[in-house]
Amino acid sequence: PIAGYGSMQSPGGSLLWNGISTGQKPKKIRSDWWYEDITVLSLPVYERLMASMEARGIKPENIAGALIYFTKRHLPILSRCTFTQDRDACLGSISLVSVHSKGDQKVVLEATDENQKAILETIERLLPTQKGVVPTQFLSGLFQSAMLLDASAECKSNLERRIGMQLDLASLEDLLFPNISYNMETQFDIDCVHRILDHFLLLDQSAGEAASPHSADETQLVNSPTLTPMATVARI
Repeated sequence: PIAGYGSMQSPGGSLLWNGISTGQKPKKIRSDWWYEDITVLSLPVYERLMASMEARGIKPENIAGALIYFTKRHLPILSRCTFTQDRDACLGSISLVSVHSKGDQKVVLEATDENQKAILETIERLLPTQKGVVPTQFLSGLFQSAMLLDASAECKSNLERRIGMQLDLASLEDLLFPNISYNMETQFDIDCVHRILDHFLLLDQSAGEAASPHSADETQLVNSPTLTPMATVARI
């Protein structure tokens, strides 16, 4: 006899309706289903929501994914700066209007310099700090956008530090930042790359000092994971 009504799942994984197998497998819910839903929120509300989700233990990967999704929707300058080393192409993306649709609702954001700067600085504060959670290419585009929008010194410094923390995951293209100074002597900004490298070297040195020199022989030290990032960066 059927004890109850409604759908359930059989031991084999197929859906049951009133005890009768439908042969259908339950749909797997994607972990990013909510990314688009929250892009319609105002920036202050979005910031509070993301901070609350982080405090409640949402995975850093999901936090990063949502922030990247939001940024690509509302920061038009990022799309050009992420894939080009052309200063004029990046500057041409400032003061655009970002328009996207959510169902029957159309969301329009006036992407003025100040609005874009506010979005960028907020996203930087919310990004997880764990190494490798945020793609280096995205951080590079965000940093380039920060320079063009004249973001706060703290924001730009934090982005340099973030890139430096995972410099061994970067490609050469991630470090080609156009020199935006009109008095430029070089096509690319060498100073910021030096600062990024300094952050990496400081982190690598700290990691080396934390390892006990008596815990491994010379062969083990050569194969130590702490040396791998340095070798990787040396090949960039």
